[in-house]
Amino acid sequence: MEVGLVPRLDALRPAIKTRWTALLRADPVIAAPATPALVTREMLAFMLDDTLARLSASLLASAKPDRRPQTLDGLGSKCAGCACGIYLLWSYYLAGAQALKEKLPAVFGPARVVVLDRFNRLAHDEMVALCGVCQERCGREC
Repeated sequence: MEVGLVPRLDALRPAIKTRWTALLRADPVIAAPATPALVTREMLAFMLDDTLARLSASLLASAKPDRRPQTLDGLGSKCAGCACGIYLLWSYYLAGAQALKEKLPAVFGPARVVVLDRFNRLAHDEMVALCGVCQERCGREC
């Protein structure tokens, strides 16, 4: 990991949060009236600081680079028909990935890919954990 990456990322946190919040508000799935779900719109706004803190901690904890292929677009498309509401969490992470892409300047260089890849991995792990406790068991639709 590049030395000084986390402090540089943390310095951009206010701009990232502002853009992420704007993207969440503009998302038609999240802006729709809430349905019974494991994830609510209120929880999404509350999670921003924690998610960014976990991203920074994950970057600090990695002494060795991850050997798995890195990707900027690891989340795929939304699961809008999901009965349990994970599509809200998916929307949350897609908006976060977009905010990071927009707010991480090009001067981050290859470290930009590392940050975005690590964010995608955190998002994936969170969604897998939520699906593990889902009572709806949507199956292949998710």
